[in-house]
Amino acid sequence: MASLEEQKLNKLLDKGLTAESNMYLPLPYQNYPNFNPAFGGYAPERYGQGWWEDVTDTWTLGWQGAVQYNIQNMPDNHEITDWNPLDEKMNPNRLDGYEQYADELLMTNNREHFDYLKGRIDEKRRASSNLQWSDRWSPSLLVGLANPMYLVPLPATLGMGILGGFARGALGLGAVVGAEEALYHTADPTRTWKESTMTIGTAALMGGALGGVLGAIGKGRYKKGFIDETGKRIDREHARREGRMPDNPWNHPDIKIFHNASDKGNIKVKKTKMNIDKTRKVFTFKEKWKFAESVFETVGKKIKGQKRQKKLSSINVDVAKIMQQWKEGIRFWTNPIAMGTKNVFKHDTLKTPLEAIQFIIEREAAKTFVPRKSILKLVGKGETRKIIKAADKIPDGWKVISKVIDPVTKKASVMTIMRKGKYIEKKEPFSDWITRVNNHALERVNAFRVGDSSYVGVITKEFAKTLTKRTSRGLFNLADSMGIDKLFSKMTPWYRAINIVKTKFRGDNYLGSKPWELGYTGVDHNGKFLGIRKPADVKAMGEAQNKFAQFNEIFEDAYAMFVNAQKRMAPFGVELSNAFTNISNKVNGVTWFKDILNKSPSQWTKSEFEEIFFLQLIEPSFLKGKDAFKVITEAVSKTRVLLDDTGKVMSDLGMFASNKGAKVYKNKLSNNLFTLENRLRAYEKQLNALDKAWQVGAKVSPKKWNNLSANIKQIKDDIKEIQNRIKETDDFILNSKEMGYKDLKENYFPQMWSHSAITQYPEQFKSMLRKYFQDNDTYWKDGVKIILDTSAKREARVNEIFHDIAKGASLGDVDGLMAHVYRKKGIGGLQYLKHRVINIKQTELFFLNEAGEKVWFINRSVSDVLRAYWTRTSPQIAMAQKFGDRHMFGEIQRIRQHILEDYIVPIVSKIEKEVAKTKPNLKEIAKLEKEITKYQNAGEDFIQNIKDLRDKTLMQFNRADPTAWSEQVATSIKDWASMATMGRVYLTALIDNGMLIFNHGYRRAFGGAAKQFVRGLETSRKARRQLQDEYGEGFDVLLAQAGSRFQETGGNIVPATNIITRTLSAMQRPFYIANLLGPHTVIAKQMASHIATQRLLKNAVLWARGKPVPKDEMEFMTRFFDLKFAKAIEREFKKGNIQVDKNKNWWANSTKWSDDDLSLAFRSYVNDSVHSTVITPKGADRPNWFDAKMTIPTFTRDATGKMNRIEIDSKLVTLPAQFLSYGMSATSKLLMAGMQRRDGNVLSGVTALMALGYFSAWLKDPYFEKKTFTENTIRAFELTGMLGIINDLNISIETLSANQLGVRPAFGARPLFGDTNIGDRVGEPFGPGINLITEAIWAFTSEEAKKDDRAAIVRRLIPWNNLLIWNSWFRDASKNMYGTIEESITD
Repeated sequence: MASLEEQKLNKLLDKGLTAESNMYLPLPYQNYPNFNPAFGGYAPERYGQGWWEDVTDTWTLGWQGAVQYNIQNMPDNHEITDWNPLDEKMNPNRLDGYEQYADELLMTNNREHFDYLKGRIDEKRRASSNLQWSDRWSPSLLVGLANPMYLVPLPATLGMGILGGFARGALGLGAVVGAEEALYHTADPTRTWKESTMTIGTAALMGGALGGVLGAIGKGRYKKGFIDETGKRIDREHARREGRMPDNPWNHPDIKIFHNASDKGNIKVKKTKMNIDKTRKVFTFKEKWKFAESVFETVGKKIKGQKRQKKLSSINVDVAKIMQQWKEGIRFWTNPIAMGTKNVFKHDTLKTPLEAIQFIIEREAAKTFVPRKSILKLVGKGETRKIIKAADKIPDGWKVISKVIDPVTKKASVMTIMRKGKYIEKKEPFSDWITRVNNHALERVNAFRVGDSSYVGVITKEFAKTLTKRTSRGLFNLADSMGIDKLFSKMTPWYRAINIVKTKFRGDNYLGSKPWELGYTGVDHNGKFLGIRKPADVKAMGEAQNKFAQFNEIFEDAYAMFVNAQKRMAPFGVELSNAFTNISNKVNGVTWFKDILNKSPSQWTKSEFEEIFFLQLIEPSFLKGKDAFKVITEAVSKTRVLLDDTGKVMSDLGMFASNKGAKVYKNKLSNNLFTLENRLRAYEKQLNALDKAWQVGAKVSPKKWNNLSANIKQIKDDIKEIQNRIKETDDFILNSKEMGYKDLKENYFPQMWSHSAITQYPEQFKSMLRKYFQDNDTYWKDGVKIILDTSAKREARVNEIFHDIAKGASLGDVDGLMAHVYRKKGIGGLQYLKHRVINIKQTELFFLNEAGEKVWFINRSVSDVLRAYWTRTSPQIAMAQKFGDRHMFGEIQRIRQHILEDYIVPIVSKIEKEVAKTKPNLKEIAKLEKEITKYQNAGEDFIQNIKDLRDKTLMQFNRADPTAWSEQVATSIKDWASMATMGRVYLTALIDNGMLIFNHGYRRAFGGAAKQFVRGLETSRKARRQLQDEYGEGFDVLLAQAGSRFQETGGNIVPATNIITRTLSAMQRPFYIANLLGPHTVIAKQMASHIATQRLLKNAVLWARGKPVPKDEMEFMTRFFDLKFAKAIEREFKKGNIQVDKNKNWWANSTKWSDDDLSLAFRSYVNDSVHSTVITPKGADRPNWFDAKMTIPTFTRDATGKMNRIEIDSKLVTLPAQFLSYGMSATSKLLMAGMQRRDGNVLSGVTALMALGYFSAWLKDPYFEKKTFTENTIRAFELTGMLGIINDLNISIETLSANQLGVRPAFGARPLFGDTNIGDRVGEPFGPGINLITEAIWAFTSEEAKKDDRAAIVRRLIPWNNLLIWNSWFRDASKNMYGTIEESITD
């Protein structure tokens, strides 16, 4: 029978757990009378426990809290006494409320020990009670990461893939936490085994999840030796930045170089100037051809009976002798004695003394690192046996005769192989070895060599091979960004193309350069660290040659002088005086065209001025003898100069469909034909090899036969297509002789057909065509002269040309710039050269309607036409300058040929060799066939992404009809949504100041050149002219482009035809002036371009002259320049083309440089820098559907290996992406760029961005001070854009999940925009425009919606409602107004 004490204890234990006390519940949310989430506010401050308190409580419940409590409260008295916790005299409360801990409390030694345990139980209860009301999971993660032991297993998961990483991470972290829990029980007697089991299980799951992510990110990257390789690369970069010369051997920065150069610091030889370190040793080699010696040191411990290893520690170089021989014209690499072999190099192989010195260093190191090969020599009959490792490849002619099995692994460890004949091993001949050493050294020198390609020209296959051999990384692969690049490698065609080269083509330099030549995303390439500059990209080259801003200055200045006889006021591109004059004259009266010339100039509207401007452009005699219009004639003459300059460039590039241009084009077609014929022979060779493989018994799948046959058929079709184009070109040459096509037309004005006029008056337009073909009744087709000698033939020709012109007009084409998209073959014109299909004078392209008024069939808005003309022409010019033709057709053929010759043909040769053997290895043949398929598929994927980039650059990606209702509706929705929601976007754009610091540092962003820019009006004015005229940027106000930084506009340059679309489009320009984003963007770009110009020019001159350049300046400059480029700039500086004013401002004047290619490349680099600082989305940054073409892969391929995909051309698909472009661009230009650079400017920039994020959040949020620190911090971080598109995706996840998932729920923060309703969640996936509609439907149909909700949505539907100047007033007014209306309706 149990004692009385035992009975009492059992009774207490039977009670079980008592109810938890309510005393720790957090207080409810405070209700503020003026709070309404629908008016843009956020939930008010929550009274109760904050995020940091959650972290503290989580810490308390962990082993860390147990150890901390133990240290602070462990009693000094450990004496065992007669203490009995159940004795009411000793312990009046006995175990009341602590029954579940009875086992631990009954084992206490004394009162102090009991109170110690009870205190720990109380602390844990309090923490648990607090946390049961928390919905945050991030405190647990933070406390876990604070434990360094948790991080130990994770690096081991890198590169293992998702499943392997999950398994290793789960086992590793589970084991660590299991050991930890065992120790936990000794530190905390209150810890239960149930708690430990749950903790270990959770840790295993978390370790598996993190291990899976790290395994996926690091796969293919973090291999054996990666850390060592990365360290060497960093050391090498530091060595290069510090200007050490001579440099260490390739990949061996630890080897010291000693030389006997002069102490003066530099040596001049034939105008070559180099920095030389101070002499560390004085030595010289008497032998004429000895230039270096290796110095070794012993390493490792001395072991009896074994020799200690020797390591190459330094190289002594006789620099003085090399320099002396260079002066005397002696080139040692041409001398067999000096080179140790008859295989010497050409006289110009090494081009500078620096390269000669570096070659000697690399050659001396190679003697150690390039071992002499062992070769077998047959000495008699018999057999030869050799033991090799089981993992080694079995050489040809050998066979395995025995294996040694490891008893532990049960696998073979070594093998004995044998071949017939008695062979002995001997070293390869010295001459063969030294030849390999010399070639190895030359290859390393080539890796250091700066580019020899044209400053703007294409990187050819041949030039790419001179840079360095392919590596696993590749010169044009992305520089290390800590794995972030892998997360975005499939999102845009730019990143996809680079990833294909990296993963499928071993970092091929030729293929890798193509994405960089088409666009730039603000990140660095690997070649930057080897002195290989970034190629000038077509996108920036095109923008730098856009002359529309220059025309606009001419036009607006002329209007101001003509109407007001004074210069116009247009601060930061905002037309003040001209806009006021135009509006005033429109209000005061309207006049018909026939009265314009008799009207006082001061009363002219801008449209009237533009009408006369247009007529003078197409007919120079129109204003002849009218001195009152001298301002207009002079402005037209200046415009003519701009058009002629563009025309001359296009003529030189053979872009016109004239006799001259057609002949140039024909030559290019002949070259392409030659390339195709080579490809055909290679594929036929491949087919023949497969046939032989099949004959010897290899399994060749029917699919492989079909693929090869399809490729051959495709190439034959391409050859036929080229041959037809050549015939078509011959026809055109004949036509051009008869019709008088010329490159440069007199009085040329771009011809943009009016789609509305042509479709509204088709019969009148056809009547004009009939008259034209009566006078021009012949054309050539297939080498045959066609005569339109019957009415039926003429009518057929009229309809053919009518449909051609109407289609071009619907696309907004200008003079056939887009003809290859829509023009049918055999129409008598060329698809791929710029020209008009009919040659009617522009002064005759109209008809008189019934009222006697002229109805023009061409667009007469000079601004609209010239904007479309230069916007489309400029990238095509750049494309022709880069690749030789304006559509990149030739380069795409060369890419295909390169993949075939360098990857597929070698495999075909291996198949042929295998088939020729007596016993072919059928498995090896099958493996090689799979490799061919892999390269074919990868090549097609690469080319498709390059084509997508090309079409984006040429603004021909979305080929939907801009006049279609779907395009008009999508454009209208986006314009309306932007004006309804972006009134205060300027407060977000303040972040641009942080980007100035991010890229240029505090001192440059706010001192030096920046001070001069802010203080000096003249400096600011010159910087704006330089930005627009030289760098092709700063048109954000002029072209209403500022909004495209924060929203996807679709890139439309075709004038709207629908009145609603036209009205909303016309409102964009004043809207982005009123919300201050336009002027702010222009100012920010002026500062960014001015600072970039200062840094690039000044430091290029210093670098070229051999003077020290600060490390951070070198980091910025080498993003774009190499030494050759810097020296070319220094030459322009010497000629006086680059100027420095009294305030030490550097002015490029790049349009006056003597080297046009250098000028264009420099301008494109500054353009790229501006876009990286003032984040501006470009085609290379964006997924395809952001540019109005949804491309959905079907994951099936056609017979040629091309991935089949569904393409949807429509602006409707861009609606969800309207506000995502900035985030996508920031992902590259901010997140990935910051991960790559990791320098002081980045740290300063991040600090500044966070400060500006807080400032912006404070300005935008009326409830900022009522919110928690956590909530404000999350919002500030989002506004910085530092996580790029991840920020936008997180907000979408929070909205769609009703704030159950995402960052805010993780930290216990309230929703960004208050509680979400069904309208928010339904509209979120479809973009802000649709979201406004779904919210409105919810507000007016749901019983949950309140009056304030309806008032808010009515206000938000009104364009311009939230501009800074009236945002607060508009809120109050709409709320009061809606309340009054609703009350009236209710009554």
